[in-house]
Amino acid sequence: MKILILTSRFGMGHQSAAEAVKDELLASGSKATIEIVDIMTVLFPLISNLIYGLFNFFICNFPGMFNGINSHVSNNENSLFIKRATKKINSLINNQKPDLIIATWSAASRYVSDYKNIYEDSIPLYTYITDVQAHDGWITNGTDLYFVAGEPTKELLISKGISSNKIIINGIPVRQCFKKASLFKDEIALTTHNTKKEILIMGGGLGIIPDLNDILENLCKTDSIHITVITGKNKKLYKLLKEEYPEIEVIGYTKEVYKYMQRSDLLITKPGGISTFEAIYCSTPLYVMNPILSQEIGNAMFIEKMHLGKIVWKNNINLSNDIINLVNNNELLNEYKSNMELIRNEITDSKLKNIFERNVKINVADFSDDYYPAFSNDLWASSYFAIQSVK
Repeated sequence: MKILILTSRFGMGHQSAAEAVKDELLASGSKATIEIVDIMTVLFPLISNLIYGLFNFFICNFPGMFNGINSHVSNNENSLFIKRATKKINSLINNQKPDLIIATWSAASRYVSDYKNIYEDSIPLYTYITDVQAHDGWITNGTDLYFVAGEPTKELLISKGISSNKIIINGIPVRQCFKKASLFKDEIALTTHNTKKEILIMGGGLGIIPDLNDILENLCKTDSIHITVITGKNKKLYKLLKEEYPEIEVIGYTKEVYKYMQRSDLLITKPGGISTFEAIYCSTPLYVMNPILSQEIGNAMFIEKMHLGKIVWKNNINLSNDIINLVNNNELLNEYKSNMELIRNEITDSKLKNIFERNVKINVADFSDDYYPAFSNDLWASSYFAIQSVK
């Protein structure tokens, strides 16, 4: 069996999700050949890096404008472009000859769905939705199974006309190192700084956090707090922080984020779907400031609703003082951690190997929540009401 995972590098979440799905399949004992392909390098082999560069520029400088552009493009794709895209995908499939396609980016799912319709190909397509809030661009006629974060996402898809038999609640995929982070507690404990509170700041692959300088300047004056900032691939920010704040720990791109997250008492971050579930697995309470991007707003609402951390919707408070008060409120932090544990414990073995390998041979209608109970309705509901009762 050969599985082709199509993703993109718009941010780090889609690529990270693709790698996590591959890891989970291999960890489940699947012997399939699994290959991850950046769909942008297939569609635009000569200018994909330029496209990603423009994306990074807009995200950093005009996030509000990006929301409008993204919504317009998702709902108004040119028919000539779709024809060109499906032709490219046809060539890719002829070369790769996969038995199954997985998409961890909404546009990839749409293009494959269009390909299936135009070329009358019945190859199974699984779509992994990498945010709690699923915009319309994720929904395609060619998707055979949707893998979603939890019951709220499932209910949203059902309201948009998707059959419940096509939806598997599996949590947002994260790498195995986050799922096994608790096994590294002894090792991680050696890296903590005496009795200081540990605050981790990270803004996704681009290293974006609003008002970062003002926050750091005030937090650094608090002797009881140790700060670690992960800047990702933002080399400019890395150099700036190294020079301006020698007392904090500045980390660039690293594959050991789980270690820093596991040791932290509070995570200040963008509310990406991947980072939210990474924090859930590490039981690290979240602090989110003024989410702007549409998908991040949906994730922030989920964090607030499930009481997994604090969302500051408008920066009309003293953020530094608010962070200091929160990180020293052990009772509230423990409440957040307990709620994360409730959610984490509901994520059962999703039998991915069985789902993927059986579904190539039999109809997707055979799958139901009873057979694959990961995050079943009752479990999710009990988790939610348990969380609400202790708020």
